[in-house]
Amino acid sequence: MEQRTGGTFNVTGSPMPMRAYLETCRSATDADAVFRWADTAFLAEHGVGPWVQMPCWIPAEGEYAGFGSRSIAKAIAAGLAFRPLADTVRDTLAWYDGLDEERRAQVTQRAGLPPEKETEVLAAWHAAHDGETAAIS
Repeated sequence: MEQRTGGTFNVTGSPMPMRAYLETCRSATDADAVFRWADTAFLAEHGVGPWVQMPCWIPAEGEYAGFGSRSIAKAIAAGLAFRPLADTVRDTLAWYDGLDEERRAQVTQRAGLPPEKETEVLAAWHAAHDGETAAIS
C-alpha cells in the first residue's frame, strides 16, 4: 500500500506448526502456560472447531487440507515483509491490556473457548490419557 502497488495478492504468510506458534507466544509473554496436545478427532468430538473455538488453528486435513499453503510469492516479490511473530504477540497483548473492561469483554467473547468449556475439554483429555504427555506439532 505504501508503494501504491495494485493487484490481487495472497498474503497468508507461511504455514507454522501450532507448537512453534504457541511456544513463541509463551516465550514472548514470559507466560508459564502448559500445553496439552489433542488431535483433530478429539477436539471435534468435544465440540472444539478450528479458528473460532481454537483461534489460529486450522487442521491440515479434511476440508481444510492445503488452506495455508497458497503461494505468496507474488506478494513477496512486490515487497511484502514480515515482522517477527514475537513482536506481534507483545503488541497485541499491550493493545488488549490497554482496553477498558467493557471493550476487553467484547473482544474476548468473539473467539476462543469459554473458560468452562476449556476446563471440560481438558478434563476429558486427562481422563482419556491418564497423565500421558503425548504431543503433536
